[in-house]
Amino acid sequence: MKAAVREYRPSDWDSVRELILNAENFGDAFLEHERVKLGVYSENPEYGRVFVAEDADSRAVVGFTAVRIDWSALVISTIIAHHAHLRQGIGSALVEELVRFGKSLSNVETIWVDTGDFMLYAQEFYKYLGFDEVARVPHYMSSDFHQVFLILRIRANE
Repeated sequence: MKAAVREYRPSDWDSVRELILNAENFGDAFLEHERVKLGVYSENPEYGRVFVAEDADSRAVVGFTAVRIDWSALVISTIIAHHAHLRQGIGSALVEELVRFGKSLSNVETIWVDTGDFMLYAQEFYKYLGFDEVARVPHYMSSDFHQVFLILRIRANE
């Protein structure tokens, strides 16, 4: 599948909502958190951005990512691809757009993300794209799991 990535528009919410509901079983609280975050980033682009991936043929939204702008880094808070289109380059296309966006901001040097240690597929995905694991923090978001932090340097140290 060929995915075209563009900035999120509020009219994309219904499609993004379906992606969230079908991707992980985080429940209504997670859905509401994402709705608020997407609204904040849409209205205040200095805080963050949201990008969607569309099927180049049908124009259906098949993935999205939300990223916070945090001084010298972009922080991926969410990245989801439609389950029917996993391993078809959607996530890679979204991260490529984040790299392009990060490079357009003069102060951004890295992109980082964290994920649960039980989400091996996520760790493999980020490492495949060049992210390096930099830390594991025990009991960071729950008493049962560790959080894995990964970083991608998009500018060389100067």
